[in-house]
Amino acid sequence: MKGHVYECDEVVVGGNLAAVFYCYINRCPLIFKHYEYPHFYEYFESNFPLEKIFLINDSHTLKTPDQVIEVGSKKIEIYDRFLFILSLSGLIPVSNKIEKIRVEDSQNLKITTDRSKIIKIKFNKLRIFNPQIVTGLSKKNVLAKRHLVHSRFEIACRKHNCDFIEVGDNFVNKVFFYESKLRKRKVLITSYLLENELNDFDYSIIPMKYKLRDVFEKSGIEKHKNVR
Repeated sequence: MKGHVYECDEVVVGGNLAAVFYCYINRCPLIFKHYEYPHFYEYFESNFPLEKIFLINDSHTLKTPDQVIEVGSKKIEIYDRFLFILSLSGLIPVSNKIEKIRVEDSQNLKITTDRSKIIKIKFNKLRIFNPQIVTGLSKKNVLAKRHLVHSRFEIACRKHNCDFIEVGDNFVNKVFFYESKLRKRKVLITSYLLENELNDFDYSIIPMKYKLRDVFEKSGIEKHKNVR
């Protein structure tokens, strides 16, 4: 209906796991522009109490060069399950067809869809998990933040049982081993970089490759003899 204003006690904005989790627990409508799936290497802690919300925290083990770590369910699987339940419950009213989300004032939200349809929602409480997708918010001083950066490489090394290596610094924080759909062996490196470091040569691919070589040597992962 043109000009209709929907009224909700509490509205949640965000597409990440925290937003979806909150809506599942509190039965709130969820508004988001796109899905923000957890990464394949993210797991819940082994003792995370998923049973309190009637879910099973499946047990997994991850191997590092030094130890075996017990973890719980994959976050991406729980994320999908929450979305499915919220959708069936009618708590994802606009799905992910949203182009713009704007806070009009202290009680009104204006949503524009991909077909230029306008949806207005009046709320008593607005909880925002992803402020970068919302306009109309008052700006405050923001501290310099580090960006999560993913770097992927195809590797040639001897067979090993290691799932990941925790390096610990911001440039090469963790190294995850996985196979692509074409059965090629690859690594994914997570980095946490400041804005000015994103285009700095000292934090580019070439220094990272030298850093990885040292990490592999210290971890006992050997390069395949046929590769120079």
